[in-house]
Amino acid sequence: MPVEATWEPEGIIWKCHGVVRKEELYKAIYYDFYNDPRSLTLKYEILDCLDVSEHFLSGGDARFFAAHGLGRIYQRQNPGLKIALVCADPAIIKNLQEYIDLFKGKSSSWSLSMFQTLEDARAWIFYSLDNPELLAS
Repeated sequence: MPVEATWEPEGIIWKCHGVVRKEELYKAIYYDFYNDPRSLTLKYEILDCLDVSEHFLSGGDARFFAAHGLGRIYQRQNPGLKIALVCADPAIIKNLQEYIDLFKGKSSSWSLSMFQTLEDARAWIFYSLDNPELLAS
């Protein structure tokens, strides 16, 4: 499966590898994740795209995912959620950055940021969980 979930005590890691299609990512996040009771208490998500071999999101797809993420039900279910997107491929980074930009200026309680390593993503998440007043999304 090109999208695998690893549950942690306060979060989830989405590991994407190979060729990932929009439908597979949507199913993993908006069906499997939000239909699992563990999703109700999570404080962070990490989307690890370091092993994606093919560009998988178009600009329209970024808007599609952002529209779902900005939906009131998800915002109420996980207020204050921290989302770290991890990628080193410039083409994928461009589309993931578009996703992040769609959240800016919106009434979202989520914080999103882009990283090139899992270590940096984890450092940001755990720092922000320990110091929420200092977090800049």
